[in-house]
Parts: sequence; C-alpha cells; structure tokens
Amino acid sequence: MSTTTSAQPLAPSLATARVRWALVGVPAFAIGWATASAVGEVVGEAWGGDFLHQLGHALGTTLHIGLLSLAGWIALRGRVPWASRWALAATVGAAVGLAVFVPVLTFAVDALGWLTIALTLHLPLAASAVTQAVVLRGHARRPGRWAVVWYVAVLAGIAVAWFSSGGVSGLHVDAVHPILPNAAELWWRIMPQCLLGGICYAAFAFVLPLASGRRSLPSPDRDRKSSDQSFRERTSR
Repeated sequence: MSTTTSAQPLAPSLATARVRWALVGVPAFAIGWATASAVGEVVGEAWGGDFLHQLGHALGTTLHIGLLSLAGWIALRGRVPWASRWALAATVGAAVGLAVFVPVLTFAVDALGWLTIALTLHLPLAASAVTQAVVLRGHARRPGRWAVVWYVAVLAGIAVAWFSSGGVSGLHVDAVHPILPNAAELWWRIMPQCLLGGICYAAFAFVLPLASGRRSLPSPDRDRKSSDQSFRERTSR
C-alpha cells in the first residue's frame, strides 16, 4: 500500500486552527486595543509632553501586537508547525518597530509633523509584518501573502474600533490623574467598540494562508516504480 509522508497539516487541522484563531482573536484584539488606547491617551499624557504621549501610543501598539501573537500561537500550536516561529517573529518585529520609532520621534518630529502619530501605529505594525514575511520563508506556503493579510487584518480591526468609538473625541478623557482609575475608565468605555474591531480582525482568519511551505516527500512505491521503469528502458535498448 502506498503511503505519503507530508509536513503539511491536514485540512481538518487547518480548519480547526482557523476557528480557534477567530475565537481567541476577538477577546485578544479587544483587550489589546483597549489597553493600547489607555496607555497612549492616559498613561502617555500623564508622562507629559507630546514626545511621551506619542511614545505611549507606540508602546501600546507593540503590546497589542504581542497579545495578538500570543493568542495566535495558542490557536495554531499543534496544528501549524511554524506557529512558535511566527509568534516570536511578530513580537520581535513590533519591538524593533518601537525601537526605530524612538529616534524618529526624537530627531524628525518637526519634519514629519502630524505623521508621527500615524507612525505610532504603522512602524511597529509594518516592522512586525516584514519580520514575519522574512522569518516564515521556507516554512509558510506564502509568507508574503500571510504578512500582508495579517497587516490588513490588524489595521481593519483598529479602524473599526477607532471610528466606532468616535476617533480622537471618543478617546478623550477629562483628566489623566489619577492615572489608573482614568485608564481603567477609558479601557472599559471603549471595550464594546474594541470587540467590534476584534470581530473584524478575526474574520480574516478564514483567508490567512496557513499551509506549510514544505513539499510532500516522495512516495517510496512511486520511487521504486520509477527506478524499475528506467531500468527496463535501459535494458531494452
């Protein structure tokens, strides 16, 4: 009987992984983005000045990506062979983006103007996506597509949460002191909108390319038949 050894997960396992990703993705996204918003709008403001305010937003985005990576690893482990590699790459990439943001904020804030607030989101997010694409080469079937879909998924979820909560005006707090009570109040107030963003993010689980990039090993029976055929062709000449 012919048997084929394959490193690619079976289809039922991939389907289960997608469902698990969606289930854990909603609360992870909601908690992560609510925390990121509270860190930026309350803790960052309490630190003082535009520099620390924007740094708080960038730090919040990095924490958000780290939480999404942890949730994704929980969903994919045991079903996708590169789950741990991906989660580590996503988290480290976001940290690299945060590290790059600090000198940008220090030396180029006047030149960039209002773009610096956009970079608090996009630098950690883009650095994470690029790191994922590089690290998953040879492991995921389409690492570039994975990184793009993941980037769009996170961005779409943030957009839904942001605009449904009223944008900047929706995140406004009357005072930043005392820090923890006001941060908790903002966190709780925007949680329903963050859950909407989480649902949007989780919906992308069903288009993420989860298949392994390693090809199936050849069947021993197929190799033996091929060798026999080649031997007959040589001896018949």
